[in-house]
Amino acid sequence: MKIRSVLLITFLSIQVAQSQVLINVDFGGGFFSPSGPVHTGAAVVGSAGDQWNSFDNTGQNISGLGGALNDSTGSASGAILTFNGSFLFNDTDTAYTGPAGSLMQDYLGIRTDFNGGVGTLTLTGLDTNAAYTLHTYSQPDVGGRQTTFAVDGGSSQTTSASDAAASALVLGQNYLVFTGTTNGSGTMTINYSVGTGEGAFNGFQLEVVPEPSTWTLLLAGALSLFLLRKQKRKLG
Repeated sequence: MKIRSVLLITFLSIQVAQSQVLINVDFGGGFFSPSGPVHTGAAVVGSAGDQWNSFDNTGQNISGLGGALNDSTGSASGAILTFNGSFLFNDTDTAYTGPAGSLMQDYLGIRTDFNGGVGTLTLTGLDTNAAYTLHTYSQPDVGGRQTTFAVDGGSSQTTSASDAAASALVLGQNYLVFTGTTNGSGTMTINYSVGTGEGAFNGFQLEVVPEPSTWTLLLAGALSLFLLRKQKRKLG
């Protein structure tokens, strides 16, 4: 076995340990009208058949609601979502005609007359010190509205004025992208607030790539040394 084969085995071992986890969350309706269908499949990221977690409520106070989250395969992710704020799960927006319609046609409404138009989602149980990409979705049912998002107290992003009859997922208008690294406690906060008029939070997708574990790196290193020594014995 050549040295390059040894290195390939080591690389593949690390890649397996870094397998990506995708968590999808769809916020439904409930206060003004029954919730729409729970989204399945892809949005900006993902694949056909991907599963989504769904949350809705018939009341205005959603503080303390939430629960355990599954990943896109339907397996337990270990993450838990908790809401903080008093908001409305809004009715269906029938004007949107683009992809991922069951995600984009109902949402968590964000209004200044409910808790000042500011809220927080808290995620716990995430992989620690792991690279992540977060997509937040915002498609209000009225044009000209904006929603502001920030992650872990970092720089905020605000969607451009909404198009109620949008026919596509448009970066900067009805979805935003955040990247970074999870902290050492495996928690994440997503702050959302009214930018203009009434905000909307349809849901989010969180991709996390865990760091290789210490044991995985040690085993990969030990395997490499074993194979290198074996190769040297053959050459000797």
